[in-house]
Amino acid sequence: MARTAAATATRRSRVHLYWGQDELAKRRAVAALISTLAPPEEQSMAVEHIDVTAPGVTGESILRAVRDRAMFSDARVVVVDHAGRLRGPRHMGTVNTLIAGLSTLPDYATLILVADAEDSDERQRSPMPEKLLTAIKQHGAVQEFKLPSEQDLARMAEVAAGAAEKRLDHQAAAMLAQRCPGGPLQLQHELEKLVAFVGDRGAITSQDIQTLVAAPVEDNIFKLIDSIVERNAGAALSMLKQTRAEGRPVAMIVPVLAGTLRQLVQMRFLLDHGYQPHLAVSELAPEILAELPGEGKAMRSMNEWKRNRLAQQARRLSWPILRAALASLALLDAGTKGWERGIDDPDVAFETFIVSLCQMPVPQQRPAARGSSPPPRPAYRR
Repeated sequence: MARTAAATATRRSRVHLYWGQDELAKRRAVAALISTLAPPEEQSMAVEHIDVTAPGVTGESILRAVRDRAMFSDARVVVVDHAGRLRGPRHMGTVNTLIAGLSTLPDYATLILVADAEDSDERQRSPMPEKLLTAIKQHGAVQEFKLPSEQDLARMAEVAAGAAEKRLDHQAAAMLAQRCPGGPLQLQHELEKLVAFVGDRGAITSQDIQTLVAAPVEDNIFKLIDSIVERNAGAALSMLKQTRAEGRPVAMIVPVLAGTLRQLVQMRFLLDHGYQPHLAVSELAPEILAELPGEGKAMRSMNEWKRNRLAQQARRLSWPILRAALASLALLDAGTKGWERGIDDPDVAFETFIVSLCQMPVPQQRPAARGSSPPPRPAYRR
């Protein structure tokens, strides 16, 4: 019954939009849909790919391709790649033409629009101009492919390594997942390299991953913060220089640093309330979760390896330095974006940020006064 309903839905949907961060899942979904529309032996004739970025692509050319009868096949499938580019001003006419034409697609034809994964700062944007998205929903189907969590990605890594007859322990899988921000497609590529690298060895180790898989910018940020905690301005500046040498502009580094600092603030808050990072954040008392942004959504999705790493650093950071870091980072960002009292050169602004934090005085620990309040109760459920 479910299979029949799915087939009916496919017959009724003449236009499909696939978008989101998980490129591997999108590729598989497109291939699966095409396989239901045209037999393998007919696909070379029935299926056509159109790249929106190619010169001369218009709404008329796309609709003409969709309506064009395939030779020796009852089906016609047109896949429009890089369809997110339809948001650009060049394609205003293309969008209007497609909106008008979607209701007139022939029964034998199917149009599949595939939007690329958005940049990290744009993940909440619509994949299409809103009026085109509305038209697609009226005449077809829209499916978003979100990246799996790091925990799910780590489990996928273990399964994939096992399929290649290699052992991958939990810690190594978590490290690999953390180094694959591109999701399953990047994970697949990195595992292929690792399997070839280890050769006849039966296991892929954390050392193999460190050697072969590039660390994400977050790793450098953690090392930079460690150097600031140790008041080692030289090491922090060297880490900044290394990160910049890897081709990452300050405009990319600042949001990652800001996100890491916000996570450290949340973890320091939890540690102050008796939390232990080996416990699932979902087990925290509701009143504690309510104090966190989004009721702790970011912390709940974090794997234990990353929670432990974050906790180790948060324990070494005082509230004064956390507040100063966030305030200084806001000034850095404002200056590079045109604030007249800030430093407009991104590299100089970041170097000043590092040096100013490293020169902050270490707060003195005062002994608890007699009769002071007891330490906070554990924040987790018993």
